[in-house]
Amino acid sequence: MPGTVEYVSELGIVKLTYVGKVTADEFREGAVRALDLSRENNTRLFLVDDSKWEGGTSVFDLYELPTLFTELGFKRDSKGALILPLSGTAESNDAHFFETACINKGWQAKVFTDRQEAISWLTN
Repeated sequence: MPGTVEYVSELGIVKLTYVGKVTADEFREGAVRALDLSRENNTRLFLVDDSKWEGGTSVFDLYELPTLFTELGFKRDSKGALILPLSGTAESNDAHFFETACINKGWQAKVFTDRQEAISWLTN
């Protein structure tokens, strides 16, 4: 997987960081690892750092990711904050599309350009 998944104990969140091109299978792998860490640490807060993400996933795959969350067993009160890639890029537009797909499917998700704002939204 082009990135990392870790538990940040000081914040009580699971942090996923994606770098470069990421396939739908790699997003799925990250989601599975994140869910395992969230269960081990009793948290439902997820910070997804996509600031260095360079695409590699179709719009259809992004639309289907929220359905995957349900299939994997993520709890509906989970919160996900996404840190955007550069504004105005195709990846930034895809991140906004993903946010909308999540919200439309009943998930709490929000995109941010500022890491601290994302963390504040998650933890408050």
